[in-house]
Amino acid sequence: MTASGLRLKAIGVAVLSLCGVGGVGYAAEENAASGPDDTLKLEQIVVTARRVEENLQNVPDAITVFSEAKLADFGVKTIEDVSNLTPNLSFHSGDAFEPGTFNITMRGVGTASGGWPSVSYTVDGVPQTSTDSMQRGALEDIERIEVLRGPQSALYGFNAIAGAINVITKRPTNDWHFGVDLLYGNGPDRQIGGTVSGAIVPDKLLLRLTAGYRDNDGLLSSPSNGLDLDFRKWKQVQGKLLFMPLDNLTLTLSGNWDKEHDGVTYEDKVPGEAFADDFSSAFNARRAYPGVQNRTLFTTAAHLQWDLDRFSVSGTVAYDHTDAQNDSTLCYDDPNNPLLPGPGGGAQCIISTAFGNSAAPGQVIDETFYEQRYGRIVTSDIRLASRGKSGIDWTVGASTFHRDSTDGSNLADILAPARTYVLIFPSWSVGTDKWWGVYGQAIWHASARIDLTMAARYDDETYEDTQYTDQTLSAIQPAYQNGVLVNTQHQTANSFQPKGQLSYHLTDDTMGYLTISRGFRAGFFNFGLYTLPEHTTNYELGVKSTFWDRRVLMNAAAFYIDYSDQQYYTNIATPPFVVTLTIPKTNIEGAELETTMLASRYVTFGGSLGYLYSEVAHGGGWSPDTPRFNGNAYVDFTVPVSESWKARLHVDDRYNTRQYLGQGNTLPSPAKNFLNLRAGVQNGRYDIAAFVRNVTNEREQTQAGVAVAGGFLRFQNEPRSYGVEVKASF
Repeated sequence: MTASGLRLKAIGVAVLSLCGVGGVGYAAEENAASGPDDTLKLEQIVVTARRVEENLQNVPDAITVFSEAKLADFGVKTIEDVSNLTPNLSFHSGDAFEPGTFNITMRGVGTASGGWPSVSYTVDGVPQTSTDSMQRGALEDIERIEVLRGPQSALYGFNAIAGAINVITKRPTNDWHFGVDLLYGNGPDRQIGGTVSGAIVPDKLLLRLTAGYRDNDGLLSSPSNGLDLDFRKWKQVQGKLLFMPLDNLTLTLSGNWDKEHDGVTYEDKVPGEAFADDFSSAFNARRAYPGVQNRTLFTTAAHLQWDLDRFSVSGTVAYDHTDAQNDSTLCYDDPNNPLLPGPGGGAQCIISTAFGNSAAPGQVIDETFYEQRYGRIVTSDIRLASRGKSGIDWTVGASTFHRDSTDGSNLADILAPARTYVLIFPSWSVGTDKWWGVYGQAIWHASARIDLTMAARYDDETYEDTQYTDQTLSAIQPAYQNGVLVNTQHQTANSFQPKGQLSYHLTDDTMGYLTISRGFRAGFFNFGLYTLPEHTTNYELGVKSTFWDRRVLMNAAAFYIDYSDQQYYTNIATPPFVVTLTIPKTNIEGAELETTMLASRYVTFGGSLGYLYSEVAHGGGWSPDTPRFNGNAYVDFTVPVSESWKARLHVDDRYNTRQYLGQGNTLPSPAKNFLNLRAGVQNGRYDIAAFVRNVTNEREQTQAGVAVAGGFLRFQNEPRSYGVEVKASF
């Protein structure tokens, strides 16, 4: 047997042994004498991962679930917060460049710059089909978040090559409900949110509205002049209208609008790569003026649910609109007071040397960067699903996707004395993406203990890309395709993505499963260059169990991924600054363990551990953004302090071992540890808590940097933050 096979076998044996111990523990406790807390049980978790309501422990997939209470305990506000609490899921933010830039990596399957995410992200069944949509405002008014690991293409489609994140917002209520959320933190960071829900016509027409506002000066400022750099200012409104003309017919209209004004391009410039993990104040980002991005995001959807006797019909149509403009500097330093001055003084920029207010006639004052992203996306989905108990539960459906996008940027010098704008490198493109797909799933309940699931999806996709040399889109830049010079490039792709699962209930509280599945992610154009689609073949063995009279939950999985044509990218020092590339072959082995223990009425423990052995074939080194081990642990203390009030303390910690941010074992990032605290009091109406995020002020580089502009460009995470949050509901 090969070394790879031995490792996988060892992982599988360890997983099964560990969960087997859990099962034995349950049996022993079941026969033991009852203690004072023998009535305590972990709440059964219901998920809709397979588009039907099921107990989490009966679904043969690795799933991490965040309930409303868990979201509040952990202070979850963003998808990055979710990733920090999920094994083998990492979210490396590129906020230092701009919101909407990130690398989300699940089980070693990451995201290429300019490409599609590796994880499908849906809100109430509506795909959020742009990276901007995944990183907008804050997660508010959420009922539940389900994180599914492993390919989920059959039901979720849209590039669910690594998994899916399924966000379910709260439904409107018949009774009128009002809520308010106030937060004040360092920066200062000022946030206010409110919710109203109730019946316009009882049992027939229900409404829910949530609004939020944030004014955050940020935690980073330029030491040369005190300018705020990472400020966040946004307004957010989301609403849901539920119309139920018949008992079995529901029409839901929803919308989400965000208006943002954010600080961007505040990357640090350090003397060289050797200083990438040196976060002494000497290397804090310096700017003559802050980069600013104005971003408007709007999503609206209509969903129809019609429940008949033997099957249900559901259909969704959604429209997504993104408009973002970025105006910033490419000097990555303050030309008036540079940290790393050029040979003749001034700040070294991407192309030129800038002298700021001291620039002589004809010299560069600053080097500017203007970027614009504009996108319109229409998606649709129609689905038929069986209802009621039968030997086979089935789902069939079809979906479409259409995106029109305009992306581009101008790089220019500003010359003294009249601040003349001299264009150096314009790059603009217009693209169209069209997809359609059909899918189906059948779950055969072969016996009381055995289920067999077969699912599949077929996608057909067309891409078009036209490059322009000016912002007015009047001068086409022809490109070569298959050796022929064309004005517009065309590419097509199609893929069949099957999935098979066998699950067996060893006992009423322990289930084992085996999954074999195919994953697919579409190709894309980036600066006129086409990046190939990628494929995975996945094998997974898992166990789900509860024991100690359902006071302990333990789920584990081991998997192997055969990964072809992995999409990745590298940063370079010259325009277009980002180049996508393909890694032909990658092999990934891994394992995951998640557990929750209700130790007493007052104490709950939990955590997870992820392991990855991800290697590029033929001596290509360790895969980017894949730490060997990652894990988190938490403890919740709840103590009554009066008849109606209780005090709460929450502590959680996230740990990653060493990882590489570049290909071929380049750009190493050391092991990191992040600790968070939250403490307060609550009753049925009020929740008052103080929090500290990143208690030890752990700093890290989050994206692959590059030697540029007389130094090394470093993308950095946020420093420690703290504050007080007050919630009230009426």
